[in-house]
Amino acid sequence: MKKNKSYVLLSIICVLVVISLLYISMKKEPKEVTYLHVDYPQYGHVEDVVNASDLAFTGKVVDVRYECMDVANEEENELTSGESSSMPYTIYTIQTDKVYKGEIKNNKIEVKRLGGESDEVNYVLDEYTPIEEGDTYLFLVVTYPSGYPSFVNATQGVYSLTQAQNNETTPIKLNDVLNYFHDR
Repeated sequence: MKKNKSYVLLSIICVLVVISLLYISMKKEPKEVTYLHVDYPQYGHVEDVVNASDLAFTGKVVDVRYECMDVANEEENELTSGESSSMPYTIYTIQTDKVYKGEIKNNKIEVKRLGGESDEVNYVLDEYTPIEEGDTYLFLVVTYPSGYPSFVNATQGVYSLTQAQNNETTPIKLNDVLNYFHDR
């Protein structure tokens, strides 16, 4: 009887050791965080931010993925002085609902924003409006001849329709933009 208790105790200890080793091996180190600071144009009036956008629409974020890309030749103003510079971007796939400005084919669009994740590093834009998969937003977007469109800037290009948003970094609020389009 004492021998059976020893085997049971030894078995329990072995199982606990194996579980502990598995937990330790699966535990991931936290990613390094690198903050990116970009000087985007800021707009003081709703007309200015709407005029700066090529597309204005509401929609639901249905997918989020990350890519490193060289966009120096993609945008009108080159980001680098002729040299290749790959940067991390988050690509949002958006199922559009209502288009206020511009035209979107197939009711889906992919839009990029500086910042994203790699295996080791999480690149975070210094000041930005958070975007969550599954949530619905009003988007103000700039298009380019090639490549993904981008938000007009990090704080005024996205307005949440599903979450209360107290964005103190911009004088233009969601209702200002919606009223602008409804008054037209």
